[in-house]
Amino acid sequence: RGFFIAGILCTILSTLDSFLFIASNTFAYDLLKNKFKNKLLANQIFFFIIGGISILLALFFDGSFKKIWYILGSYMAACLLAPMMAGYFFPKKISDGQFAFSVWLSAIIVTGWNIFAHGTFGAKVDGFYIGLIVNILFLGAVLLKGKYGKA
Repeated sequence: RGFFIAGILCTILSTLDSFLFIASNTFAYDLLKNKFKNKLLANQIFFFIIGGISILLALFFDGSFKKIWYILGSYMAACLLAPMMAGYFFPKKISDGQFAFSVWLSAIIVTGWNIFAHGTFGAKVDGFYIGLIVNILFLGAVLLKGKYGKA
């Protein structure tokens, strides 16, 4: 019984270490590559920051993997689906700033909807749909402005 529990624990710790390592590398080397002189130190700092964020998420959602997957999945889909598809179907028509603004705008809208829609008619509509609609409208306006704005 002890070997079995030790094997399960080793698998969990190995997976946790791998995910934290990949996430910290993504921040230190890819997203913020020119911000730090000592990239190894930045990688180590992000390792602990992302670990802390993971612990806070687990505590906030009472350790429910279903809740975390549902909420974060709806945020990622609402924030990234439309900009990624627009970038794929209309290459070089959306700038990096417009992409980032679209993602942040959708995240703010989804958060606001999830916080303030309780007890109203809006509680029956998931924030994912509202964020996705806002994202599509913004990107549609950007694409139309690019198409018809150059006269």
